[in-house]
Amino acid sequence: PEFAKNIPVFLNLGAFNSLAVVKLNGHSLGLVWAEPHRIDISRYLEKKGNVLEIEVTNTWNNRLVGDAALPAEKRLTNATTSPDANAPLMPSGLLGPVVFEIFPNTKLN
Repeated sequence: PEFAKNIPVFLNLGAFNSLAVVKLNGHSLGLVWAEPHRIDISRYLEKKGNVLEIEVTNTWNNRLVGDAALPAEKRLTNATTSPDANAPLMPSGLLGPVVFEIFPNTKLN
């Protein structure tokens, strides 16, 4: 919807694992890692033509599980300990839902 510069707009990333860095229109908005997975995007939001970037960093668990199923010479990781090749994979990436939250009855400072 149309927005005014004095109305807060947040980006709620929903579920993801484990860290997310958010950029809007070339400006870093910071690191998101704890609940609620939401960040204020009001400052750099334009009426149209926005470029949103979300970079998610996962844990090593799934890579280690995958490598455990490979012969030692084909593994991409070298760890002192690793999970079993049949261990369940952990959810990873941006799982969402990703939504915009607009608070029309609140004014920005």
